[in-house]
Amino acid sequence: MPKLTRPTCSVLESKNPVPAPSSATEARRPLRFLCRSFEFRFQPGRGAFETTDDIACPIHIFHAALLHDAVEDQEVPFEIIAQMFGDDVASLVKEVTDDKTKHKQDRKDHQVKHAHKASHRAKVLKLADKTSNLKSLAAGPPKDWSVKRRMEYVNWARDVVRGLKGASPWLEAEFEAAAKEAERSTIFRR
Repeated sequence: MPKLTRPTCSVLESKNPVPAPSSATEARRPLRFLCRSFEFRFQPGRGAFETTDDIACPIHIFHAALLHDAVEDQEVPFEIIAQMFGDDVASLVKEVTDDKTKHKQDRKDHQVKHAHKASHRAKVLKLADKTSNLKSLAAGPPKDWSVKRRMEYVNWARDVVRGLKGASPWLEAEFEAAAKEAERSTIFRR
């Protein structure tokens, strides 16, 4: 197999801020939400790089956020992730990726039971991922999801996020707003 090269990304290094979502469609875009999250967290003046050691390199979280679904949904091996993005990114991807060999309910239970044990980086990533998922659910749930299933998902996401408390107060507030919107949209969209 040929040696793969690491892609570069200047999204987080850009001086141009990512604009707020202007529609429900834009709010559903996880990448845009994630970029906004990092931009907010690492704005100059917040002292993110000078005073905290919680996230050594935000680009690693950014990569892991995109790549954990590649592993879960497309069965991309961790070895390829490590080769392309480095061991640190692969380790973070592994930490937030569900083991698809386990039954779905076991995977969900594992997330609830182990969220509080995750590294700070994994907690931030999980919080952003759950927030993005709820925004997508509010904007347009899967057609085959009943009201009951949507509400169960919101409640389960809240259970997971309880274990992430303290990772990012701003993201926690964003999550709660997304959860309330998902509930509201579920009640009024039957």
